Amino acid sequence: MHITFICTGNTCRSPMAEGIARKVIEEKYPDSGITVSSAGLSTYNGAPASQHSIDVCREIGIDISSHRSQRLNPEIAANTDLFAVMTHSHARILRQFGIPENKIALPDEEISDPYGGDEMEYRECREQIAKAVEMLLAGLNSSDEEIVIIPMKAAHIPQIARIEAECFSTPWSEKALAEELNVPSAVFLVAISRGTVAGYMGVHHLGDCAYVCNVAVSQAFRRRGVASRLIEAHIALAREAGMEEISLEVRTSNTAAKALYEKFGFEHLGTRPDFYSQPRENAEIYTLYLTKETYQ
Repeated sequence: MHITFICTGNTCRSPMAEGIARKVIEEKYPDSGITVSSAGLSTYNGAPASQHSIDVCREIGIDISSHRSQRLNPEIAANTDLFAVMTHSHARILRQFGIPENKIALPDEEISDPYGGDEMEYRECREQIAKAVEMLLAGLNSSDEEIVIIPMKAAHIPQIARIEAECFSTPWSEKALAEELNVPSAVFLVAISRGTVAGYMGVHHLGDCAYVCNVAVSQAFRRRGVASRLIEAHIALAREAGMEEISLEVRTSNTAAKALYEKFGFEHLGTRPDFYSQPRENAEIYTLYLTKETYQ
């Protein structure tokens, strides 16, 4: 696999990320077959790394003094398996270039450009990059289908909104998803693969009942057990929180989802006529009684 780290000018953030990644691969994953490089979206070829970037990398034993900038071009794109970007705006530009979603990795938190800042700002940026690179490489070298389940953060919301649009005729907006971050009863988890949101599941804990709002998996990650991993994680959280049951609705025609819920011990309790619109359809009510020990 070849990873290209992307920033704007390819003189600060992405060269630091490239240098840090080389060191991490050498020390932790020498047999992974992963190679790295970096490029900029708005730069010219041949510019050196900024002096502050060189200095703060040297502090941790990394030499990027020989780096020279390069602008992203079709040849680089063709030879890249995964683009690791610094911000959502970088990801949007890559999508405009036709790069598919499953080849773009976003950090949990956007990494701001330190250009024009002092050495302390560059040092803080380096630490943020190092954390993101460590997480990315750990995910790529995970043996469990590279899927990690973590709580939803604001940085995940644009990707989740795109998955919603893929999966549902009336998708949740970014605004609606963001509002859930401030709802005390909301428990939203995301499945991360190679830094990309593969799917998510939202649940509200109301009294002793957990109510499932949505389960959605990106088309690029279907049939890889993502939904099962999310359901398992939520069942474990509901048990820890003392919930007695988990309830949800599913379209009558969604036989795959119904089979999945039944596998986890959900019982079919009834039907809500015309519950869904676009198209209009009945909803089947399913409930998992956690106190009955039905979950295997």
